[in-house]
Amino acid sequence: MKRHRNSDMSAEVVSELDAIDATLAGAPVPAEHARLADLARELRASRPAPGQDFVATLDAEVGQGFAGAVAPRGGRRERVLVWKKPLRPRGISPLSRPALAVALTVLVACTRGRGQ
Repeated sequence: MKRHRNSDMSAEVVSELDAIDATLAGAPVPAEHARLADLARELRASRPAPGQDFVATLDAEVGQGFAGAVAPRGGRRERVLVWKKPLRPRGISPLSRPALAVALTVLVACTRGRGQ
């Protein structure tokens, strides 16, 4: 959570998120967040374990998806995502073309009316 902090969050929310992060990392949590820490531990303990077939499939897909990883000069491995499918623009559905035409007509009519 620490990597994606939203600056609009209150100090209380940040404190609670830090307590959850600490609990899940096995670090001590302030006494004021003991109940939240207990809840986080209970939820982690009660979560369902993924099936072996799912784990094997996910591992295989991740292995294929990150096959283009390269090691930069600094020695730290950097992941480069390789998109497997070519990006092609999607055509407009024949059923949505009349709606698009009406929307464009209304837009043009509204913008022309403002200029006068």
